Formats: sequence, C-alpha cells, structure tokens
Amino acid sequence: ELRYTEPDPRDDLEGKDVARKALIIARESGYDIELTDIEIPETITVKELAEKLKKQASEVIKKLMGYGIMATLNNELDFDTAFLDTELFSAISS
Repeated sequence: ELRYTEPDPRDDLEGKDVARKALIIARESGYDIELTDIEIPETITVKELAEKLKKQASEVIKKLMGYGIMATLNNELDFDTAFLDTELFSAISS
C-alpha cells in the first residue's frame, strides 16, 4: 500500500502541496516568509514576472543569471523558466 499524506495521491504530488510543506519547514526554521499564488502564461517578460512576484526586476534577473540565463527587462521567458524562478521567490505557479 502506498502511503500518501493527502486523500488523493495526485494532490500529494502537486506543486502546491510541496510548496506548503516547504513553507512550514522554513517557518519552523525561523524564516518569516509567505506563499504567493500567481498565474504564469506560456510566455512572460522579465518585467511582468517581477511585477507578479512583487520583486525588483534586478532581483529576478540576478536569479536568472544564477542559472546561466542572461536576460533583460523585455526578454520573454518560457513557462518552465518562469516557473523555476518563481519557486525561488516562494510563489506557486499555475
């Protein structure tokens, strides 16, 4: 028998469930963070992503550079790249 923490195994493996668990661990470790739920289209500019995340565009660009992605304000990001970036800012992407 597989042991999942949610009644429906699909919910257990969903990104929101993982994000909530990570948030609980972070709070227990003394970090004061909140989880934000944002919607990301198939493509989004760096500027638009920063606005949705309520972060400075320079912070988003810095995170992207950490992945070896050189981007400017008007560069478009695909969903996968934007999703990866939002995870570092404690946001749930959908």
